[in-house]
Amino acid sequence: MAWKLLAGNPKEIGEEPSGPGKNAKPGDEIDDPSNDNHKHRIVDSFTEPEYDNVTALFNNTKLHKGYEELHHEIHVLKVPLRQYWDFFWADQAPYFIDRFFKDMDPEKNKIENVGNWSYNVPKSYKKFNGTHITQIRNVSLSFYANGMYPNVKENQTVLMGPRTPTSMKVFVVIKNRDLIYSNYYRVNLLFEIKTPDVLSSQVAVRISSKMAWKKNQRPSIIGGLIENQYRSKVSNILMFYSRWAPEKLEEHDKMDHWE
Repeated sequence: MAWKLLAGNPKEIGEEPSGPGKNAKPGDEIDDPSNDNHKHRIVDSFTEPEYDNVTALFNNTKLHKGYEELHHEIHVLKVPLRQYWDFFWADQAPYFIDRFFKDMDPEKNKIENVGNWSYNVPKSYKKFNGTHITQIRNVSLSFYANGMYPNVKENQTVLMGPRTPTSMKVFVVIKNRDLIYSNYYRVNLLFEIKTPDVLSSQVAVRISSKMAWKKNQRPSIIGGLIENQYRSKVSNILMFYSRWAPEKLEEHDKMDHWE
């Protein structure tokens, strides 16, 4: 099983959330989501919180219903939220997750097609797992599973949920077409991203997952085995991601590509 964050131009996701991003400086007037009705405030000095205070952004945020954390770690990346978007999700992102997928096994993992973000969300996805979805994007890929399944086809449907100046939420729905019983289940990944302040240069990322069977289609004998394999696979992928994402940020910083 593979998975990926998707690229997309932020201007295609509606208006860019208000907030100064990396260009704000003391004395600027900004739209502050921490105030009632996003009232304006004047930027004063800002001190970056410590690591524990950044991960604490999720302390009072329950996991989405039915989702579980298979790699119990909140990833903290030293990058402003907007640049995080540009780096991992935008159309021209240098390291969106198809790059991650390729880096896991460059010889065996192949990207076949990456679509564009679209507002034409099918009715079945307009409200997904209780969340209003505004845009959708599709990806096709293939990967080597084993000798019996050397070229597994996979579709990933990425769903854009709520996005604010200090947070964003994205679902990735993964469907394999060639593995045993794969027509009867899907794997959902949920990416939740938060930053402590519009002026902050840190984001916290929590990734949770859920395996969903079609109604009355879970095999009684082998179902548990498939679920255990899914948990092991996702856990290993997330462990790799926890090293890969900060490494790519560091590499990119050395290239001085930020505006």
